[in-house]
Amino acid sequence: MRGLLFSAFLLAAPMAAHAQAAPVVAEGTAPGASIQMRDLRRDAAGNLMLRMVLINDSCCGISGVVLQEKSEDGGRPSGVKLTDPATGKAHRPMRGPDGECVCGEMPNTSKGYRANLWVKFAGVPATVTTATVEVQGYEPVDVPVQGPAPATLAAEGGTPGQQIQVRDLKRDAAGALMLRYTFINNSCCGVSSVMLRELDTDAKPSGVKLIDEVTQTAYGPARLADGQCACSDMPNTGRGERANLWVKFAEVPPGLKTASVVVKTFEPVAGVPITGP
Repeated sequence: MRGLLFSAFLLAAPMAAHAQAAPVVAEGTAPGASIQMRDLRRDAAGNLMLRMVLINDSCCGISGVVLQEKSEDGGRPSGVKLTDPATGKAHRPMRGPDGECVCGEMPNTSKGYRANLWVKFAGVPATVTTATVEVQGYEPVDVPVQGPAPATLAAEGGTPGQQIQVRDLKRDAAGALMLRYTFINNSCCGVSSVMLRELDTDAKPSGVKLIDEVTQTAYGPARLADGQCACSDMPNTGRGERANLWVKFAEVPPGLKTASVVVKTFEPVAGVPITGP
């Protein structure tokens, strides 16, 4: 009997050692609405990126503008802040040179649906190992600060099940860059060919930027003489389907060796190496 009990203990111990901590969840003022914190990580430049999931099991839909700080933030979750519990100092989301929040777009989220969201923060001291995340309309929660995520060239979209995978980012002999990536649709529904366009007048997936991770300078796609994006067409992509896409960038400094790739409605892909001449 003792042998059996000892063996059972040996089997149970590794399982307990690998047990995962319960997710950190902030409940909203509307019953059924909550936000699950996925992670809060410090990147190589010292900035923090918060990833979270909006879960809407409430009675009604949630507007894409509900988490924005300013009306001009265009449906981005800019009304999120980090607070150092030790000092009480609050940190607002990072803003780029254009004044826009460095965060993902928030879609309208129907009853029963979820949305992946992300926000970046600069200037948070390296000594901060836990931060209180405050999302307007939701209770504050403490989230541990982790180190950089394992290197990957993939990013998740605002709609769960959508993903992009960066294939390569190459510089040609003329100095222009070409990004090749694959859009993967394992979400609930088909995706329209206009999903990734920057402007309503664009016929192609122009909503892609390269970001210099040191200066935060953003580079948009090259434009042809007719004003259209120098990029591939994007087909309507059914559930379970994929699409290979490409986009060209001009005037990117030759000294830039890596960049973050930001595709509209997707989290950034950091540290993409630039190859070629």
